[in-house]
Amino acid sequence: MTAEELTQAQENLHKEIQVFAEKNCSANEELCPIYDGIANIDAYLKSPLKIMWILKEPYDEDGGGWQISEAYKNDDKNRATYRRMAYSAYGFNHKMYYDEICKIIDKESKVSVLDSIAYINLSKMPGNKKTSDAAAKAYYTLWKDILHKQIKTYDPDVIIFGGTGTMKCFEFDNEPQLFETFFNSDVKKTCNAELYQHKDKWLISIEHPAVPGVNDDVYIDSLIDALKTILEHRKS
Repeated sequence: MTAEELTQAQENLHKEIQVFAEKNCSANEELCPIYDGIANIDAYLKSPLKIMWILKEPYDEDGGGWQISEAYKNDDKNRATYRRMAYSAYGFNHKMYYDEICKIIDKESKVSVLDSIAYINLSKMPGNKKTSDAAAKAYYTLWKDILHKQIKTYDPDVIIFGGTGTMKCFEFDNEPQLFETFFNSDVKKTCNAELYQHKDKWLISIEHPAVPGVNDDVYIDSLIDALKTILEHRKS
């Protein structure tokens, strides 16, 4: 798919999200979806690995109606979620680890690398800071058709599930599974991450990037190693 085609496809997806939210989530002028996907489609298509993150729900107390990229572009607190997502992709792209990354990366570089990633949530509506696995499963069930369409449209090389409960929503789906062949494959592990492979496509399961009790260097370097492992396998 060309950049122009993917841009149009994403616009169509956002329209579908709006219509679905109005019919199923009581969306109105004061309660709107938060539109996720890719901020810089050209950069995404040119990446050494097309990376997609799937998290549970976007946090917002004010009724939504914005693009998911606005969250990290307006992040003045260097939140762990965006920091770890950005640093791991930046380190992979530039062949470096956390100790080097944190010395040179600035906000502009962080935003730029996040713009080149597909970033979606199970729920498209304003949500809470914490999401239970039961709530995540309900979001998946509600938004499943659109989620599957997003994955097929963006066609990532690697999907990173942030939070074990996030991947389980797909793994235990009783209907025909989008990822059935992955979950029947051997699991490879790099520190905190589990890797699943089917042909040239990969899934990574790792704790949510805002998980407490795990140091930045451990989380980020583990993801960098996982992405390096995937790239090496794809080249072999």
